[in-house]
This record gives sequence, structure tokens and C-alpha cells, in this order.
Amino acid sequence: MNYYKNLIFFLFLLGSSGLYAQITGRVIDNSKNPIPFCNVRLTKSSDTTLVTGATTDTSGNFQLEIKDTGNFRIVVAYIGYKKNYSQSFSISKGTTQYNAVNIILEPDAKVLKGVQVIAEKPFIEHKVDRMVFNIENSIISSGNNALEVLKKLPGVTVDYLDAIQVRGKPGVLMAKVMYYFIFSRRFLGAVL
Repeated sequence: MNYYKNLIFFLFLLGSSGLYAQITGRVIDNSKNPIPFCNVRLTKSSDTTLVTGATTDTSGNFQLEIKDTGNFRIVVAYIGYKKNYSQSFSISKGTTQYNAVNIILEPDAKVLKGVQVIAEKPFIEHKVDRMVFNIENSIISSGNNALEVLKKLPGVTVDYLDAIQVRGKPGVLMAKVMYYFIFSRRFLGAVL
């Protein structure tokens, strides 16, 4: 009895081994340089349903295995290149190998030459021992002197005699504020 089970299992394996078709190819650019790690998808030609996919190796080669039959198309995509759609091809029951040869990707004309990142300091920075107000690019610093700017900062009060208090304490670290104002000829920041 075991003999028949093993024979049936062997025949099943032998019969099912011919169901797979292997699709191979290579992805290159205009200069015939291989493009590694491209996305390669196999889709049905009729409705572009994804059948299987893979990525190219460091030499630009790819290998797909399918067990379906029908008409297919290879779609290759990579950043900086235009997406490539192959011609439709057919895989029938007797087909075990299909070579897509070289798929050439064209550079995308929309590639940026450079990127400029511009950042601004936040208006309020909370440090361990202090709070820093960066008013350099703030609207409250335009057209105002240092004393008028201090009047507008939260937690700072200036009385009618121009005496400055921070959170109710007079003269707290105001030497640094005056130093910034006098020696830099402009008010960069208030340290409170």
C-alpha cells in the first residue's frame, strides 16, 4: 500500500514540475549599465492585475516564476527613470522559459538638480535652565527697539520708568539682553 502512495506522490511531483514557467531578463539604462534593485512586476495584459513581482539583483538581472498561462506584460519602475511597459507576450502550457532580454529604462526629465532645505528657529525654546525667545525673524521685532520688544514678550513686564521685570523679579539676566543689543547692533534673542 505504501508503494502505491509513494508512486502517486512521485507522479504528482513529476506532473506538477512542468506547470511553472520562468521569465528572465535584465534591466539597463541608456549607457547599457545595469540598474540594481529595480521593481519588476508581471501583470496580466487584459486588466493589469498583478501576477508576481521581484527586484533586480546587483547585475540588473531578474527572474520571475509563474504557473498561470495567458498574455502578460512586464512593468519595470525605478526612481529617477520613466516606467517601462513591455510588449504583451504569451505563456502557454508548453512554455517553460521566456527571456525578456534587455529592458532599457529612460531617465526621467523631472529629476531635480538639487534641494534646498530652509529652517527657522522656533519662537520659544525651552532649555533646562532657561527659556529662549528667538525673535530675529519674528513680527514683533520689526520696527521696534529692544525695550519695545521686551514689553511684548510673555512673562516680561516693563513699568513706566522702563524698569524690566521677568516673572515679577527685577533685573534677571538683563545684562545678556543688553549685551546682544549693544554689541551686535541688533537684537538677536532674549534669554530669560
